[in-house]
Amino acid sequence: MDIAVAPNATPLQGSKKCDVVIIGAGIAGISTAYEVALGGSRVIVLDRGKIAGGITARTTAHLAPLCDDLTSAMIGFRGEDTSRLFYESQAAAVDRIEEIQHRESIDCDFRRLDGFLFQARDTDAKIIEDELDAVRTVGAPVHRLVGVPLAHCTQQHVLRYPRQGTFHPLKYLRGLVAAVEAKGGSFHCDTVVERIEEHDDGKVVVTASGGTVTAQAAVVATNAPIVDRFALHTKMASLSHLRDGFFNQERSYPGCPVLGHAGPVPLCTAAAA
Repeated sequence: MDIAVAPNATPLQGSKKCDVVIIGAGIAGISTAYEVALGGSRVIVLDRGKIAGGITARTTAHLAPLCDDLTSAMIGFRGEDTSRLFYESQAAAVDRIEEIQHRESIDCDFRRLDGFLFQARDTDAKIIEDELDAVRTVGAPVHRLVGVPLAHCTQQHVLRYPRQGTFHPLKYLRGLVAAVEAKGGSFHCDTVVERIEEHDDGKVVVTASGGTVTAQAAVVATNAPIVDRFALHTKMASLSHLRDGFFNQERSYPGCPVLGHAGPVPLCTAAAA
């Protein structure tokens, strides 16, 4: 996805001041910059590489408010209350993306899709039953079906999640960057942050290759935490999702991300009929 998200971005040079400095220019950092700028604050965004050139540029762009590792598993780890809050926050985030792309007139291919979680071959249908109960527990909309029009899956148990979504993340972020710049914000690529210091007067000074940024607040929105403790990074896992499209005589499934889950239970997102 070779799209220039921030064509005006340059490496940081000299000393600059702003209200909020954001470190990391993926979807988290740029979305934060947009919300901060919308509130009237001047923002500067720094990234060690290209703007939106990291994990955000390699996503399947599947906007799903439920946990990849099954809601039933999350409830087992974190409990019902936390799992419900997680779902509600993720659903609100998808709604917010839809709202922003309308407000800013961003052509980012946003559309609502249904998600399908179906029983893999040679597995117990109980995993679908458990997940149905879990999803209902957190308050997410879900419907139970039997069969999907794929080979060997016509009798498999299925959960359908209405109104999930997909979009082109770089097209979307290009629109956010333009909105932030229109409000006086700036983006600096190829800028490696070396140190973050909070002074007694409450100001934050970020020292980076090429210069410094002094701000009232700093937000670290990097994919990997900026720390000097190696042990934390050894606990982080690199995950990859597959994206494919399915077609048959009755129905097409354009841009369908297939996510492998424990069980295994594949998850497909398909266009609503």
